[in-house]
Amino acid sequence: MRRLLLLLLLPALAACGGDEPGEIPRTPVAGELQVTQAFRSTGGASFAATLDSDQVAEIATRASGTVRSVEVRVGDRVRSGAPLLRLDDDDVEARVESARAQLELATETHRRIRSLADDGAATRQELDEAQAALAGARGALREAEAQREYSVIHAPFSGVVTHRWVDPGDLAGPGRALLRIVAPEALKVIAELPAHLAGAVAEGDEVLVHLGSGHPAIPATVQRIVPAVDPASRTFRLEALPVEVPEAARVGSYVRLELPFAEPAGVWIPRDAVLERGQLTGVFAVEEDRIRLRWVRLGRTTGDAVELLAGPAGDLTVVRRPGAELMDGQTISQVREVSP
Repeated sequence: MRRLLLLLLLPALAACGGDEPGEIPRTPVAGELQVTQAFRSTGGASFAATLDSDQVAEIATRASGTVRSVEVRVGDRVRSGAPLLRLDDDDVEARVESARAQLELATETHRRIRSLADDGAATRQELDEAQAALAGARGALREAEAQREYSVIHAPFSGVVTHRWVDPGDLAGPGRALLRIVAPEALKVIAELPAHLAGAVAEGDEVLVHLGSGHPAIPATVQRIVPAVDPASRTFRLEALPVEVPEAARVGSYVRLELPFAEPAGVWIPRDAVLERGQLTGVFAVEEDRIRLRWVRLGRTTGDAVELLAGPAGDLTVVRRPGAELMDGQTISQVREVSP
């Protein structure tokens, strides 16, 4: 909550004689008081969110085999098509060589049968069988060569290796994730929002992403809203794409997603300005040259601020951490602005 801090310079306690009967005593306050102005929110609200990538791939293999080498480590940047890991391909190479030998045999057999058939020494069925054997041998070689290609796994796109679950000597097989690659340039923000906001935000709306202290807010556009509410958490998922990706952004980071239009506008004061007397809640407000006790009704609490639902109208300046010596109607002699 943005605050304007003031320092009240107050004279020593003086007698209050001379006041007319019925008037509020104008006893000067002794010492110094720190005050702050109430803050009027624009109606926004922020929610916990996570940075994720719009391009994520968990790398697996189509073939089973022992991992021969892993070419990357966690944190490495890779280009599309770069080799990531290699499987032991001795068995695959043996199958390729066997398939090539079978193809050579089938090719030579087909050549002889066709020559005999041209001379009328071989039947049509024998020629058909030779052609079928040749086609089968070609298919077997293509399959064996494809299996050999599976022994070297390549990056599907350019990105960063964020997880590695395999080492040389491990057994890899279909369905087991070996590496995880994300594209850090394709970041998105994922947030789970309360169900009552389902009608307050739409795809195409602009929101703000806060990375943390020291970083300016980043505009983002709502890309996707899941049209269903989780019955357990009573939340729905929202995904937004930042307009730009700062260098400090990291996949998996915790951020805050601000919706400028999420909640009704309100007036907020510091929690340490609130005092309770019996069943009543109030604040000491600075009004011209006096301190006045004003009863208020409070609402939501966020951090060190509380919402003011009912109380003084107009611009409000309240005393922070009021002491027991303060009284309604005491006067102030001088006001000086200080830095927060």
